[in-house]
Amino acid sequence: MALAIAIGGTTTALADNRADAYARQGDQSFRAGDYANAVAAYKKALALDPKRGLVYYGLALCYHQQQQWQLAVDNWKQARALLKPEGAMLLTMGVDYYHLKKYDDALHTFQDVIAIRTPDLDQAMANYWTGVIYNTMGQPERALPPLRQAINLKPDDADFFFELGAALSGVKQYGDAATSYKDAVRLRPGFALAYYNLGLVYLALHRTSDAEQACDKLQTLDKPKADELRSKLPAAAAEQKNQAKGTD
Repeated sequence: MALAIAIGGTTTALADNRADAYARQGDQSFRAGDYANAVAAYKKALALDPKRGLVYYGLALCYHQQQQWQLAVDNWKQARALLKPEGAMLLTMGVDYYHLKKYDDALHTFQDVIAIRTPDLDQAMANYWTGVIYNTMGQPERALPPLRQAINLKPDDADFFFELGAALSGVKQYGDAATSYKDAVRLRPGFALAYYNLGLVYLALHRTSDAEQACDKLQTLDKPKADELRSKLPAAAAEQKNQAKGTD
């Protein structure tokens, strides 16, 4: 009996050592950007020890990098069951749900990030993605509070201001939307889509000359978008002129 126990213990130790080796090999391949070999190594580690949460974590990251969203989510679920929840894991899982258009699952996951009191950067990103999802779902009024909270936590991110501008445009608060888009291009001067949307907002506000200036800025960043925006100027100018006549 003692010999059988000793042999069993030795076999387990050998399996653990082999699983460790495969896990390290997976980590090295992941850091080198060799995701296919990383996946193969991680799977070998799990075949020897299926309770390794960090290996599921590594697999999920590999699939995320390869944009294999469903496989990523499947492995995040395994990792989450075995590891203490932390912000980076839940954020990436939520983003993968977003790409799968599983918006309710994504929203719940981002709320979990907020609930476990992660660092401010993680909180900001969770609020930002919550706003992105509500904008995507055509609910800009629900996007406003989380986007404003994201900006409070991280006021130097151009994407946050861009998404807030989209939400404000969605609720027809065009003046505030223009301010948000201007903040976006202030933080990222080459942000072509923000200049384009700023031009659209100026057209909605009947500020044709400001829209023309946005076109000029956009010309060197994205000529097709600049041409598209410029094509809208004559109709906007005519509408503005007609409105001015109506007030005479």
